[in-house]
Amino acid sequence: MPLILDEPTNGLDPMGIAEIREIVRRIAADGKTIILASHLLDEVQKVCTHFAVLRKGKLMHSGPVDEVGKGEETVEVMAYHDDLSIYLQEFVGSGTIKKEEGIYQVMMKDGFHSQDLNKFLFEKGIITSHLITKKKSLEKQFLEILAEAH
Repeated sequence: MPLILDEPTNGLDPMGIAEIREIVRRIAADGKTIILASHLLDEVQKVCTHFAVLRKGKLMHSGPVDEVGKGEETVEVMAYHDDLSIYLQEFVGSGTIKKEEGIYQVMMKDGFHSQDLNKFLFEKGIITSHLITKKKSLEKQFLEILAEAH
């Protein structure tokens, strides 16, 4: 029989939230199924293995949490090199690059990862000063699912 938790961290301070998160993990580690309803999607992403998006009682999407954003990796990159943008464009081809506050946001092609970009830039003589992989959050995917429904 599953344990159903409805907004278990609602109104709690950070310490209480961490305690609930640990309790949920322990119960799950014992092999128990937990159904957790929450609007705090960051918390859902931290403790759940699967998620489902319901709207007006209808299932809109479901799947493993670790599949969120798979194939949609974004890499933040910065380097002190005049030709960085040219090499980034060469790497992604027709892919998307944005620049915000001196940091490039590179939307990676399927099958490519930050280490591939770093190696490519290094081979061109560019040493990165900032290279961070960003995975799509559950919240962002949730908003995209709702936007597609309209």
